Amino acid sequence: MPADIRARICAGRIALRTWLSEPAIVVQAAFALAVAVGFLWGLPGSDSWAADSISPRSCGLGAIVETYWPRHFHHYPPLHMALLTLVSIPWIGLAVSQSGTGIDALGAELVKPLYMTGIEVGARLVAAAMAIAVVRSTMVLW
Repeated sequence: MPADIRARICAGRIALRTWLSEPAIVVQAAFALAVAVGFLWGLPGSDSWAADSISPRSCGLGAIVETYWPRHFHHYPPLHMALLTLVSIPWIGLAVSQSGTGIDALGAELVKPLYMTGIEVGARLVAAAMAIAVVRSTMVLW
């Protein structure tokens, strides 16, 4: 084996040992792995197994507006709903291009597995990023 390849392998091993000697990195990596285990559970699908998950029926501008009307509410905070709406916009746009802007046709199109799966993956990515950020912030503060 050439000396430069051997040196790169040795440097990689040293970097890995350094990385694994940091408890914060190991805890965050283990948590990210635990989150990743169930990430694709139930996908692709036209409905989520999670009772409180975001779907095309509960996200979008209508859900954001619902948060601010008197005596109306949504179970997610407005910022979270806005983030999920931003993640969902490409899928909603694709559905509009296939079905048109009619509310009934759009509603029927959005519950197809292609759109529901894409929106659910986006929602899970946002949730995973938030969860990892909470773990990281907790470790930094303690």
